[in-house]
Amino acid sequence: MPSAASVQVTEVLRQRYFPIMSALSNNWTPEQHEKNRLSRSLAAFAIEEFGGLVPAQAAYKVCDGGNLGVLQSSNYSAGFAESL
Repeated sequence: MPSAASVQVTEVLRQRYFPIMSALSNNWTPEQHEKNRLSRSLAAFAIEEFGGLVPAQAAYKVCDGGNLGVLQSSNYSAGFAESL
């Protein structure tokens, strides 16, 4: 069973990013889409926080690495890299 904190974080990611980050057009199950969207949302959250962006800007910076098992951010600034 997920912890209360995990449930809370998941809900915040859904509320903040799902309206602006649609499911990919892969032939996946609903559970796979949910997992992918949560993963991309978490990446967007990190970009938002470290890059000082608004949610829509951060979501736009997330690109899915396909079946690589990684997410990538495009066009991050030197200031963003320095803040890591």
